[in-house]
Amino acid sequence: MNWIILSLIVMISVALIQVILKKDVGKTHTIDFTRSLYTYAFLFTIPFILFTDFKTIPLEYYEVLFAGSIFNILAVVNLFRAIKYLGIGKAVPLSNLELVITLILSTLIFNETLSIIGIIGVLTIFLGAYTLQTGKKTISKRKKRYYSYVLLAALFYSLSSLTDRLIMKYLPNILNYQLLGNQYIVLMQGFMFINYWIIYLTYKYYTDIKNHRNVKPLKHYLKIGLKRDNLIIIGGLIIMIYRLSQALAISTAPALIYVIAIKRMNPLLSEMMAFKLFHETEKMKKLLSTIIIIIGGYIIMYSLI
Repeated sequence: MNWIILSLIVMISVALIQVILKKDVGKTHTIDFTRSLYTYAFLFTIPFILFTDFKTIPLEYYEVLFAGSIFNILAVVNLFRAIKYLGIGKAVPLSNLELVITLILSTLIFNETLSIIGIIGVLTIFLGAYTLQTGKKTISKRKKRYYSYVLLAALFYSLSSLTDRLIMKYLPNILNYQLLGNQYIVLMQGFMFINYWIIYLTYKYYTDIKNHRNVKPLKHYLKIGLKRDNLIIIGGLIIMIYRLSQALAISTAPALIYVIAIKRMNPLLSEMMAFKLFHETEKMKKLLSTIIIIIGGYIIMYSLI
């Protein structure tokens, strides 16, 4: 499948996840929410296990995939924590710094250079995505420290994408083994599932001990651990699709930054789905931001001709 189509699937997936976040993220603790979300994401990958050959996969893939899962967990937890305290309208726009960080790191690490036109397109999408989701609402001084979580999220999202690029594009040439899509999604989601549950159980035991509560048997935490919510279940499916589509797009795209640029056009779609794009307030600003994002997309497509 063409990497542009796969990148558009990634963009749609991220937009859908943002709509779910608008509704659910403030209702529960960040660890509880993210662990439930990624547990369902792993459950949806179980059918892939039936068609996955693990014996032939070189050990190096396991090591890099594990590192990638850690980067992704750190990105998600930092972003969701920032959203909880700052609100999605303030936290998500700054997460688009992933574009700029990826542009710099992919050039330094993989020597993936872009044309001047391509760079202009990437920065244009960043500008449009940022302005579309920012508003007039101010943040108290007490909450401003949570902006550091957004910056960390952008950094770790970028490192996660760079890891995917290494796995799907460069390691096959080094190890003479191409990791298949089903192998990637099962191992990546499997590592994230295990790591999230380790974090969750550690957090539960720690808080019980810290608050001088009796530590309960393990089965108690496993019993109450999975949040049952239709939107979170749907979100788990979307995340599975998002991770697989991004990895496949990254494996064939001429440069990593092009996939991330299309992915970061998601504010346009998420605002439309949330029925906020042409809201009565700030109508002209949102319309102008939308035009900027579209222009950025066209510039990137033009740079590939």
